[in-house]
Amino acid sequence: MARHTRKALYPVALIYLASCFVPKSRADDYSDETNKITDICKEHEYLTQLASALSSQLSPEKQALTSLQGLQKKWRLHAAAATKHRDRCLLVALEAEASARIERGKRAIEQAQPIQTAAGAAIQKQLGILEAALHTTTLKVTDDTTSRNDPNNANQADIYFSIVAGAAKPCELRKPDADDPFKNNPLKANKITTLKLTTLSKMKDNLKESKLAISSATSGCPTGSTGKTSTSARLNGCNIGGGATYEWTTAPAIATGSQEPTAIFQENERTTDCGTLHTELKLQAGHHAQLAAALCTALKIQSPTVTSFDGATGVTLAKSSTIRQALRNCDPQFTTISNPADDTEAKALVDYITKAYGEASDAFASKYVTNLENEEIQTRETKTVEGKKVNQLKSSEAVASALSHLEGLRIKRELEAEKKNIPAAVDTKKVEDCKGEKDETKCNNKNGCEFKDGKCKVKDSVKAENDAKTTNTTGRNSFVIYKAPLLLAVLFQG
Repeated sequence: MARHTRKALYPVALIYLASCFVPKSRADDYSDETNKITDICKEHEYLTQLASALSSQLSPEKQALTSLQGLQKKWRLHAAAATKHRDRCLLVALEAEASARIERGKRAIEQAQPIQTAAGAAIQKQLGILEAALHTTTLKVTDDTTSRNDPNNANQADIYFSIVAGAAKPCELRKPDADDPFKNNPLKANKITTLKLTTLSKMKDNLKESKLAISSATSGCPTGSTGKTSTSARLNGCNIGGGATYEWTTAPAIATGSQEPTAIFQENERTTDCGTLHTELKLQAGHHAQLAAALCTALKIQSPTVTSFDGATGVTLAKSSTIRQALRNCDPQFTTISNPADDTEAKALVDYITKAYGEASDAFASKYVTNLENEEIQTRETKTVEGKKVNQLKSSEAVASALSHLEGLRIKRELEAEKKNIPAAVDTKKVEDCKGEKDETKCNNKNGCEFKDGKCKVKDSVKAENDAKTTNTTGRNSFVIYKAPLLLAVLFQG
């Protein structure tokens, strides 16, 4: 029977032992965060670290934005330098996608930044209040030693005292080289629900009483009694002669009297809207209430997202409406697509994007980031042309010089290509001479004219001669006709 009882107790014992090692509940985590602030010095350090955390909250997004701007510049310059139109279009599409992400990122940061700034400013104001509160704890009462005139009444005595600094502080603010008081239990901003905050109206509660001890009175002072609540009661019956001595003492101040628990959120889950908890009426309570409202908004706001190109592949980029649109507009092969967002209609475009940018996880980064970083582009900032990497073009002026030079090279290539089909220049005066003659015999007798197809025209041999002399600039007295049909005629005759 006893054995059976012991066996029955085993599960109970195991449950008890397990409970000893269960981590603190979520509620304990929130209480623990509240209890980290034990005095005004801890409050000062806690808020200092919280301000730092809030100010750096946008740092990853700002760094991602800077990275996007670098990629945008890289793709823009290499697109301008590309000599093949398909390569150029792929880079133009990437620049467009980077621009879209930059715009969205900037907008998100611009929405979050004022909220973070307001919370930071409110914390800085509270830090000033805390430093003032700590200074007041050093104040004490002492005799006033200023020379003053006696009253004109022999039955009256005026006593003056002064408030001076000099008492020991109940705590010390952390010095730059001192250990972090929260080193072993760091601040957890996501666990903040209630904070102990110093209020201006309770700053006096840090201070304790000051006592004036009168010694060597002649006689009559109350002794042994309790419950005296006024100066007159305490001095009742005292005969104070000239030999009496006086000594002021001030009880040590405390560093917790000015603090009161202040709700930042109504509940741990932070579901209640900040405006519902921190009403306009509550904000009139003082700066600590305004600080609580600012912290509520700053801690509750979702961090903005800036989408980088880390891990991008042709598969992911093919889903971008910006890239699809840019390539549909740029690449002649896809200009007939009416809706690039339609996966069915734009299947060929999607397949092209996927393969062109690379399906492997590192293919895109290798081709369109790493390789482009090492490639030089032509630029001309001075007299001579030189090659530079994109990261060497620091200023907007340097980028503009490179872009204008690359555009010049592109125009030059186009002009050279056009020379293959340059129109022939024909003397307009000769044309008019031939055109005006109606008689066939007279037409044929005119230099350079022949009667053909019922009209007097310039001889083909004259046109061919002019073709050989043609440059890319026609004279003011010339008009142009295209050589291609004449050349084809010669080929066919051969």
